[in-house]
Amino acid sequence: MDDTYAVYTQSDVYDQIVFTVNQYLHLYNVFIGNHAYENKDTEQSTMAICQHFYKQGNICPGNDTFDIDPEIETECFFVEPDEPFHTGTPAENKLNLTLDFHRFLTVELQFKLKAINLQTVHHQKLPNCFDFTLTITFDNRAHSERIKISLDNDISIRECKDWHVSRSIQNTHYMMIFDAFIILTCLVSLTFCIRSVIRGLQVQLESANFFPPPL
Repeated sequence: MDDTYAVYTQSDVYDQIVFTVNQYLHLYNVFIGNHAYENKDTEQSTMAICQHFYKQGNICPGNDTFDIDPEIETECFFVEPDEPFHTGTPAENKLNLTLDFHRFLTVELQFKLKAINLQTVHHQKLPNCFDFTLTITFDNRAHSERIKISLDNDISIRECKDWHVSRSIQNTHYMMIFDAFIILTCLVSLTFCIRSVIRGLQVQLESANFFPPPL
């Protein structure tokens, strides 16, 4: 069963690329989680849009002729997170992106996002920080009248650089009492265990004296 997502028209390719970029630029208004752009020094990371295509491609199916230079060239440009994104113009003009579908092989949209999982705070554990490196690929290498779209997500988990979890004085007081109760219970349990071991040794000695081994 082939569950690969694909598009079949040029307008669909442009629309999908524009939709992805639009979601990226409106990150804070779209995602409901704690996601943000990656910060490098004082600047935010960008989205890289790279297209790979044959250096030369002249295809005439009606005449059964073609002229291909298989050398692959790459062109990239970058989209800033705070870059204005105007609507009301043709899709390909929004990004100043033009694809030559006779030569076009792949288009890759790569960007990085960061997130913090706060769920563990309720379990008295420090949250984890996540780095997401996402690559969306529009694959036309087969030139089979459809362009496959795939998503690759590389996730890395690390400790957060700077964190602070504040608690009320009352909660802290209750936690200290609970911790003291646990420690006291453990000490009492340890005392009974040691006492049981000592009693067992004493019974063993008394039994050995009362029932001497046969000669």
